Amino acid sequence: MHIATVFGAALAALAALEAVLAWNMLVGGGSAIWTVATVVVMVIISGVVRLWVVLPDRIKSACPSATTPLGPRSTLVVLGSGGHTTEMLRLLGALDHSAYTPRTYVYADTDKMSPSKLRGFEGRDASAEAGYTVRLIPRTREVRQSAVGTVVGTLRALAAAFPIVFSTMPDVVLTNGPGTCIPLCVAAYVPRFLGIKRIQVVYVESICRVESLSVTGKLLYLFCDGFVVQWKELAELYPAATYLGRIY
Repeated sequence: MHIATVFGAALAALAALEAVLAWNMLVGGGSAIWTVATVVVMVIISGVVRLWVVLPDRIKSACPSATTPLGPRSTLVVLGSGGHTTEMLRLLGALDHSAYTPRTYVYADTDKMSPSKLRGFEGRDASAEAGYTVRLIPRTREVRQSAVGTVVGTLRALAAAFPIVFSTMPDVVLTNGPGTCIPLCVAAYVPRFLGIKRIQVVYVESICRVESLSVTGKLLYLFCDGFVVQWKELAELYPAATYLGRIY
């Protein structure tokens, strides 16, 4: 089902509920319960409409976004331990660094692998003069962590994500799916939702994902301005994705 149909149905249902609540408020003499319920539904309707406005064009048109030449863009790059960092640095190695500068790399505070890999990739320690800086964020979930621990970790990461995003205000968030990218993408959507700045979110699915998206990919598919897959099978399943083949 097309996303526009889903949003249209949701708005129609909310509008009908709003009409029912308004009628009951009039009939019931404007009781506090009906008044509060009406206000809540109106806020939800406003939120749904605003979300539709800020959604990427590729989702609303059900086709990949067109690319346009751009000047240097400040970029927030999300790294993850193991394969995520390796793939991301390979991707960055194929890009023109002068087009994505300054760069802010973000990785989990318990990630022991990404710092050395990043230093080797950039060739020098992080600094403004080096063209890149590093920020740390709490890991959303550790291996074999309980559901409660995962929720607490996600909330801690979300609380740390907002200062990172609002202090750097990047033009682009580039990620390939580590769990720490979810809070950062949520934080990146807030300036867009508030009309402050439209931070572009670009997601590159792992080369390992051939027939299905990763959990992170499924969560972010509707909200990314650019969503890149590396296998035709995925492009056929997700028409709003951009298929580029193997890109590194």
